[in-house]
Amino acid sequence: MFSSAKLPFARGVWAIGSDLGNAEEAKVWTQDLANAACLTLRRPPSPDSLAFATWRELFAHPNRLAVHARLDLALLHPSAGVIAGVRSLPVPALRRLLPGPRALGVSVHDSEQAIAAEGEGADYLLFGPVWETPEKAGIMPARGVQALASLVRSTKLPVVAIGGIEHENQVHQAQEAGAQAVAVLRAAKDPQRFAALCQAWS
Repeated sequence: MFSSAKLPFARGVWAIGSDLGNAEEAKVWTQDLANAACLTLRRPPSPDSLAFATWRELFAHPNRLAVHARLDLALLHPSAGVIAGVRSLPVPALRRLLPGPRALGVSVHDSEQAIAAEGEGADYLLFGPVWETPEKAGIMPARGVQALASLVRSTKLPVVAIGGIEHENQVHQAQEAGAQAVAVLRAAKDPQRFAALCQAWS
């Protein structure tokens, strides 16, 4: 659960940087994301020296940072958090190793996983895919807005809706379901689309 030592939750539209190939790609990607509530780095490049250089390009961003799975990279920034998923250390291990005020997010797909993550020390949850998305095609079906609302009711933690969010009405639906943020990948590569989503957040 959140404590006074934790940073306030980053409400708004989050931008996911996935498979950024190098520092220059990261620099270009962040140029039009000043309104992002949080930047997250997913699947950083190899080797680790390249991952470090890529991650470091995000440090100049004025708002929150989080990295998927990579505790080692998160520790290089004084307040960056970690998002746990299938590629990461177990949530209890990350909780023990992650110093405050850094926040620990956990990717979940149903209320049972949400309750477990809350008990293991998560500070917030990412739930999805709420809508169909190419990232999960053939792997995981869309959960839907009703499932999002149900999960929000099952936990005291802030919930980030993720998956297939490209239009303003989806932002509104996620908020109405109780999500305290939405995270986008494809829309984060389109400055006009991303700006429109940020404008839709209320």
